Amino acid sequence: MRIGMRQGDVCGNADENHHAAAFFRAHGDVRTVLDSVYSLFATSWEILRRHGPRAVGFAKVTIPVLNQIVRPFTAKWHRKSFKRAFCEGSDRARFRTELKELQDKLRCYSRMLAAVAKVEDLTDMAVDAEEQGQT
Repeated sequence: MRIGMRQGDVCGNADENHHAAAFFRAHGDVRTVLDSVYSLFATSWEILRRHGPRAVGFAKVTIPVLNQIVRPFTAKWHRKSFKRAFCEGSDRARFRTELKELQDKLRCYSRMLAAVAKVEDLTDMAVDAEEQGQT
């Protein structure tokens, strides 16, 4: 499935192409980011399918997060990516801002899942390593 613009796509003019290429170098391929976020749906549904009623705590946390937090983000940015929105500097900046907001919300989700599973929460450890460039 093709989602959005890839690094080699042409935005319209050389200046826009230059800015889009710089964005990809600095922030990775938008398509890869969107695909990664979207994969949360398949992963979550596979866990629910596999574990059924034993995963009720997981379901109570996961389904609202997917439907109320992840789905609006993926729907908006997949739609915009088809329209080559990432050629516009304001859209690139807004995407980065909204991605950061999503990451913050997903960190809270990670903490909730750790609590449901009654395991140690390693969320902050992963964030610290990411900030130090170790991931």
